[in-house]
Amino acid sequence: MPPETASRSLARRLLIGLVSIGIDLRPVLRRARDALLRPVRNEMAALQAERENQRAELRTALAPIESQLREISSRLTAERIERRSRASILERLITESPGPLLPAVVRFIDDMPSPIVSVILPTRDREHVIGDAIVSVQSQNFTDWELIIVDDGSTDDTVAVVAPYLADSRIRYVEQSNSGASAARNHGLRLARGSLIAYLDSDNVWYQDFLTVAVREFAVDPAIDVVYGVLVTDEHALDGTRLLWRPFDRDELLAGNYIDINTIVHRRSLVQRYGEFDEELSRLNDWDLILRYTQHVPARALLVLAAHYRVRDAIRITDTVPYGPDMLIVKKKWYPLSNGTRQRRVLYVLWQYPQLSETYIEAEISCMLRWGVHVEVWRERAPAFAHPSSVPTHDGSLVDAVHRVQPDIIHVHWIGFVAKHTATLAQIGLPVTVRLHGFDTTPENIRAVLALPWIRALYGFPHHLRLIGRDDPKLHAVPAAFNTTLFQPCAEKDRRLVLRAGAALPSKDMPFFLELAKRLPEYRFVLAAITCTDAESYVDNLRDIHRQMNTPCELLFDIQQEELAVLMKQAGIYVHTARPPEAEHGTPIGMPISIAEAMATGAHVLVRDLPELRDYVADAGTAYRDVDHAAEIIAATGDWPEKAWKKAWLTSVDRAFSNHAGEVALRQIFEDWCSIVRESHRA
Repeated sequence: MPPETASRSLARRLLIGLVSIGIDLRPVLRRARDALLRPVRNEMAALQAERENQRAELRTALAPIESQLREISSRLTAERIERRSRASILERLITESPGPLLPAVVRFIDDMPSPIVSVILPTRDREHVIGDAIVSVQSQNFTDWELIIVDDGSTDDTVAVVAPYLADSRIRYVEQSNSGASAARNHGLRLARGSLIAYLDSDNVWYQDFLTVAVREFAVDPAIDVVYGVLVTDEHALDGTRLLWRPFDRDELLAGNYIDINTIVHRRSLVQRYGEFDEELSRLNDWDLILRYTQHVPARALLVLAAHYRVRDAIRITDTVPYGPDMLIVKKKWYPLSNGTRQRRVLYVLWQYPQLSETYIEAEISCMLRWGVHVEVWRERAPAFAHPSSVPTHDGSLVDAVHRVQPDIIHVHWIGFVAKHTATLAQIGLPVTVRLHGFDTTPENIRAVLALPWIRALYGFPHHLRLIGRDDPKLHAVPAAFNTTLFQPCAEKDRRLVLRAGAALPSKDMPFFLELAKRLPEYRFVLAAITCTDAESYVDNLRDIHRQMNTPCELLFDIQQEELAVLMKQAGIYVHTARPPEAEHGTPIGMPISIAEAMATGAHVLVRDLPELRDYVADAGTAYRDVDHAAEIIAATGDWPEKAWKKAWLTSVDRAFSNHAGEVALRQIFEDWCSIVRESHRA
C-alpha cells in the first residue's frame, strides 16, 4: 500500500474512533480549512473585482470609439445609397430626352396667350458673361418666351454688349438705379406677361431642354404651381458631385435651400397670391420666395438639366455680402410655433441676476420672450453690477417663488447650482432643464445630474457631449447664443481697434491683454471689464497691474451692453484671453459669449490655442500660442489687403449668425419646453 494511502486510512480510523467516543473534529477542521482558504478567496474576489473594473473602464474607453464606428458605418451606408441615387439620376439625365410634345401639351400651348414663359434676368456689371446667358435662352427648344433683362445700375458696357441681342423681338432691356437683385427681379415681375415665370442670373446659363420639360409638366398637371430641375454647379461645396437636385421635401427646405433660383419655373399667379421678392434681403431672397410659393402645394422636382451655375468673377453677392443675417431673417419667418395656444411659463433659477458679467443669460431670456415664453427669475442673491432686468425677479425662498409664479418648467444655469439646490428642486417636483457653462462643468457633475429623475434635459456646449464618453438622450449640444437685437454686422471697422470684454476674474488672464497692448503701441487697445460678485477686489488688482506695466491699454469698467455693442461694432480685432485649464486660476473652457458677439459684428477674433476655442471660431479667427505669437498675428493684419479684410469680415459674420444667433442656437431648448408643456397638458 502506498504511504499516502496508508496515511489517509489511518486518519480516517482515528476520526471514526474519536466520533465513537463522542468527539467530532469535523467543525474544527472546517474552520481550519476556511481560515486557510479565506485569504485565497479574498484575493480571488479582489482579482474578480479588479477585472470587472478593468472591463468597465474598457467599456467606457471604447464607448466613444464604438459610437464613432456606428456613425462611420451609418455615414458609409448613407453615402452608398446617395451614390447609387446619383448614378441613377445621372443615367436618366444622359439617356432620357423630352421627346415630341404630347397632344395635351400642344393644346396647352395653343390655348395659352403668348408669351407663355417670362424669363427675368437681373444684371449688374456683367458685360463679360451676360452674352452667354442670353444665348442660352435663345437656344431653348421651347421658343415661346420673352426675356426681360433688368440692368441694376451697371457701370460697365453692359448696354453695348446687350444691344445686338435686342434684334430678337422677344428680348427687352430695362435699366434702373442700383437697388439690388430683389428689386431688379421685382421690376421684371411687374413687366412680365407670361403665365409662367423663370429666372436666370447673368453669369449662369441654361440647358436647351429645360423650358420644354417645365412647360410640359404644367400642361399635364394643372395642380402644380412650381417645378425645378437639376443644377450643375461650380460652387455649392457638394460632396463628390456637381449636381444639386433632390426630391421635394418641405421640412428639408425649411432647414436649408436646395432649389436654386436658376432652376425654377412657377405660375405668375403666385406673385399676386404670395408676393414678390423681399427687397430687405440681400441674400437668400430665392429661398424666401420658394418657401412662400410652396407653403400649400409641393414643388415638382424634374429630372432635367436646368442650369449651369458658373463662377466667372469676384463681384457675386456670394463673395461680397454675408448670408448669415439674411438666413436668420428667413428662418424667423418660418420657425413654427409650438402646437397649441397655451403659453409656456418658465422660472429661471439663478445664482445672481441681472449680473452684468452674465449677459448670456439675458440674451437667452430675450430670445425666449420673443418666442412668447413667459419668463420670471428666482435669484439667490443680488448682483455686484446689474444690467436692466427684462422680467420679474424674485428673492427669498425658491419654494415660495414657485408658488407665486406657477411655472411649467424650472430652468437652471450652471450645473453646480443644480447640485447646490438638489433637495429643494426634488421637493418641488417640476421638470427641470439645465444650461451648462464652462467653469463648473466636469464629467462627474454631468453624470450626477443626468441621474436625477426630474432632470429633463442638459444643454451643454458641443465639447461637453464628449466628456461623458457615451450618448445620453438628456444631453444636447447648444452653442453660445448672442442677442441679435444688439449685435449686428458693421462693415465700417476700425482695423486698429483691438477689444477685449469680459468678467474681471483671474481666470480670464486680462494681464495678457495689457501686455499685448504694450507691445503694439500703434494699435488702440480697449479692455472692457466687469466687476464680479465676491471678486470685487480684482478690479483694483487690474488697475495696479495696468499702472505697473505702464501700458497704453484703455480700461473701461462695468459699461452696459448697449455701450459694449457700439465698441464691438467699431473693433476690427477682438482678442479673447483665458488661462489654460491646467494653469493656476485656470478653469474648464466654455464658449464665451463675447466671442460670438464680436464675430457677429465682423471682427477678426484671436483665441488662445486650445481645442475648444479653435473649434469655436474655426476659420473666423486665429489661435495664438503666447503673447509674442498674438502680437505677431495682430501686426500682420496691418499688411492685409482689402480683399483679406473683406473675407475675414464675411467669415466672422456668417459663422456667428449661422451658429450662434439666439434664434438659431436656442431652438432646441424652446422645442423641448414646448414638448414638456404638451406632455403635462395631456397628463
